[in-house]
Amino acid sequence: MVTEKGHFEMELDLLLGKIERTWEDLMKSKLSEQEKAELYHSFCSFLGGFASQLEEKYSYLNEKQ
Repeated sequence: MVTEKGHFEMELDLLLGKIERTWEDLMKSKLSEQEKAELYHSFCSFLGGFASQLEEKYSYLNEKQ
């Protein structure tokens, strides 16, 4: 039986795998280096903004473990 935490760990692993496959495909694409860099910076900005929103909404996420 999978715990609730285990379930979410599996979901996050699946998400990470999808992100990794997407980036591998993107890097093999015919896009220019500049286009790839733009997408990379947009992606990083999205992740940073998403993390910031989560931390603002759930302040305990900022606490050191």
